[in-house]
Amino acid sequence: MKVIYEIKNLGRGKWSGEVVASSDHQEHVEAALMKIAEKHLMSRDIDFHGDTESGVFVVGGFRNVGEYRRKP
Repeated sequence: MKVIYEIKNLGRGKWSGEVVASSDHQEHVEAALMKIAEKHLMSRDIDFHGDTESGVFVVGGFRNVGEYRRKP
């Protein structure tokens, strides 16, 4: 079951778009989000605060640099 996530305001370019995770398991969601984050963020110290429904991309342990939300 593929799951679509909407990304908003990612990085300095404020990229917005969609990414597809292979399932709604946490490791699959994080892998899909990380793949797109690495394309749009210079930092490699990327983390996520949230869950498999919605959350934010965080770099440097404190700076929010984008949002993600599961599409219905």
